[in-house]
Amino acid sequence: MSRWPDHIRWFSPLGDPALNDPAGDRLDLHLMEMLDAVRYDVGRPILVTSGYRDRGHNEGVGGATNSAHLTGEAVDGYIVDVPLLRAFAYLSQYPFTGLGLYPFTTPQTFHADVKPRHRASPVPLATTTIWIRRADGTYVTAPSEAFDAAFDALLRS
Repeated sequence: MSRWPDHIRWFSPLGDPALNDPAGDRLDLHLMEMLDAVRYDVGRPILVTSGYRDRGHNEGVGGATNSAHLTGEAVDGYIVDVPLLRAFAYLSQYPFTGLGLYPFTTPQTFHADVKPRHRASPVPLATTTIWIRRADGTYVTAPSEAFDAAFDALLRS
């Protein structure tokens, strides 16, 4: 198994403790390579607020029972001095399989993952699941009217 720290420039197991991967063997290499590329392309640090989680930690933060964090396939974080919607635009240029926006956290954060998903879609290239966590803690996914309303509200804020 390839350790991601052997391939990554901008993140480190000990320098980024929120990754929760001190040996560099829990987080997915492809995930970390993409985050490293985003960091390089944007020219701003990405601060990770949550990386790998064991079941106890995941339950403690209210994570989904099938969370990609449990398998090391997800991180939550933010790009320093970059508004959330702009960060979303940058992240959407990469082949993440899941992108979430959490505008009601402090700081506002994104979720990016590479968890395999099987979506029922007439468009076979629609491979990224996108969602917003609303102020009441519920999630809305795209495409939907609820997502559109939540996204429009973000644009106006």
